[in-house]
Amino acid sequence: MVSEDQQLKDLMVREYDLQGNMVDSVHYDYSNETVFTTGSCLFKQKKSPHFIAAFSIDRPIHFVKFNRQWDTVQSLSLRLLSSSSTSVYSLYQDSDSTFVACGRYDELNNKRSNLYLLKLDTAFNVLWEKRYYDSTNVTYGGFFDGYVIPTQRGFMLGIQGFYASNNPIKGFIIGTDSLGNELWRKEFSNKKGIGLVQMAARTDGQYLFIAPEILDTNFRSFDRPMQLRFGVIDADGQITVDKRIGPILDNMGNSVFTQTLDGNFVTGGYTYVDPGKNVSYLFKFSPDGDSIWHRNYWYGYPEAFNMLYTARATADSGLVLTGYHSDLEYRHSPLNSTASYTWLLKLDQHGCDTAGCHQIGLPETKLSQIPLKVYPNPAREQFTIAWPETQESIQLKIFNTTGQLVYEEELKEVLEKRISVQGWPTGIYYLQINSGRAQQSRAILIEKG
Repeated sequence: MVSEDQQLKDLMVREYDLQGNMVDSVHYDYSNETVFTTGSCLFKQKKSPHFIAAFSIDRPIHFVKFNRQWDTVQSLSLRLLSSSSTSVYSLYQDSDSTFVACGRYDELNNKRSNLYLLKLDTAFNVLWEKRYYDSTNVTYGGFFDGYVIPTQRGFMLGIQGFYASNNPIKGFIIGTDSLGNELWRKEFSNKKGIGLVQMAARTDGQYLFIAPEILDTNFRSFDRPMQLRFGVIDADGQITVDKRIGPILDNMGNSVFTQTLDGNFVTGGYTYVDPGKNVSYLFKFSPDGDSIWHRNYWYGYPEAFNMLYTARATADSGLVLTGYHSDLEYRHSPLNSTASYTWLLKLDQHGCDTAGCHQIGLPETKLSQIPLKVYPNPAREQFTIAWPETQESIQLKIFNTTGQLVYEEELKEVLEKRISVQGWPTGIYYLQINSGRAQQSRAILIEKG
C-alpha cells in the first residue's frame, strides 16, 4: 500500500500479511514538496521481483521501481511539455516489459485540464505519448482523473469533465488503438451531472461501464441522491446495455471498480450518510447489474471523511480494502489539528469485516414521488397509467403475486400509457415504475366481468 502523510510531506510504502500485520515499510521524505497518491498506481511486474509505483509530487509525476525489500531500484520524474502540472491516476501493465500511465495535465496558458496516455517500458523509457482534448472551452474546466483498461483494439479511458457553473459534470469514454490514437468518444450526461466513468472486462469480450449519476442537488443539506449508470460497451464504442441501478446513497463518489473471484463485481468510494458523516461504501453486483450486497465502512467513527481507494480480491473469495480517514474533530491528533490516517480492512465474500454479520440489500434513497394515476382500478379489459407532465424515460414492469414478471416495457417521452389485460388471470398485480429520478410501486386488481 502506497500512502502519504499530509503533515510531513512524505511517502510511505507498507507491506502487510493476510492477517493485516505490517511486515515491512519504507519512508521517503520529500521535505516541503506535496505528495499526492491515488491508491491504485502500484503493480508487481510480471516474471520479476520488482514493483512499479507512480504518484504526483508537486508539479511532475514520479515513477519508482522497488525491489522486494522496497529499496528504490530506479526512478523517473516527468512533466508533460507545455503543462503547468501533471497528475497520474491509473497504471496498467501492458506486457512483461511495458506499461501505460493515464492522468490529467493542466495547460500552462489557458487554465484548463486535458488527458494524457503514456506508454513506457519498465526501464522508464517513454515509448509514446498521446493527449486527448476536451472541446468545451471553459476556464478551469476540462478533463479530470483518467482510468485506463486494455481492449482488443487498444485501450479505453474513463474520464470525468468539470465545467464550473456553465454545465454539470459529464462522464466520457475514449477508445483508442494500440498506439493510443483516438478512435471514438462517448459522452454521458444529464441535467444534474455524471461522475467518473470506469470500465471492467467481461468474459464475453465486451466491457462493463459504471458512473455515478446525480439525481438531485441540495448543497445546504448535502442531500444529493444518486444512482449508478450501468451498461455494456464493446471495443468499437457500441453500447449494448444502458440502465440504472438505484437510486442509492447520497453524494456518491466512486473510486473502486473490481471483479471478484466469483465473476461478480464490486464498486465503492465515499458517501454522505448524514451531514458531517462521510463513510466509505462498497456494493457487490452481478455482471447484469443485479444487487448482491451493500455495506458502509468507516474508521473509528463516522463523523469524519472516510474514503475508499482500492479493493482487491483475495484467494479466500473475500476482499481487502484500503483507504484513508481524515480526523476532522481532532479525536486522535495529539496536536489538536486535522490529521489523516490510512486504513486496511479485510472482508469475507459477503462484505463482512466481523464474523456473522448479515447481508444487506441495496438501499434506495427516498426521492420526491412523481404524481401518477392508475385507472380504472379494478380493471377489466385495460387500464391507464398517466402522469401530469411528459416523462423523458420510464421503465415499466408488472409482476403477479408470485413475483413472476408478466409485462415489461421502456417508454420514451410519454404522458400516459394504456395496457390491455385481456387474457390476464384475475388477481392482484404490482406495477414497478422507474423514472430514473424515483421508483414507484402500485397495486392493481384485475377482475373479469
